[in-house]
Amino acid sequence: MARLFVSFLAVWLMWGKAVWACETPKDLQRLKIGLVAEINSIRAQNGLNPVVAALSLHEAAQGHACDMQAKRYFDHQAPEGPGLGDRVKKTGYRFGLVVENIALTPRSQVGAATEIWMSSPPHRKNILNPQITEIGFGIATRGNRTLWVMDAADPQN
Repeated sequence: MARLFVSFLAVWLMWGKAVWACETPKDLQRLKIGLVAEINSIRAQNGLNPVVAALSLHEAAQGHACDMQAKRYFDHQAPEGPGLGDRVKKTGYRFGLVVENIALTPRSQVGAATEIWMSSPPHRKNILNPQITEIGFGIATRGNRTLWVMDAADPQN
């Protein structure tokens, strides 16, 4: 539990300095903390271990959410080519497995994204993957819609 708190504190301190040059919800940190809790609740209901927040995964996910907002696309791969693995490696994070979920919703509520993901078999599989131990989220707004990115991984030691 202490590790989770330290992760959230580090994320809060970083985001408190307006690192991202894109439109984000005013309650960005609260939403990300809520997403970790929601994912862990879903995993617990399915007999799985919880995941912990990883700053590098938050960085990769937030960068992708902001990129999709700025370039007006909605995909796991950027138009110029960088995919999930490249984005995560760029943060310095080493992984054995990395997965991603994205969603576009009309509101900025934690349940809006997780509901979409749990209704989609491939996204549900990512959330319920027993190999996943770390997670990060990115959230950006586009008009009255919200872009959600979940990057989750099994770190390589």
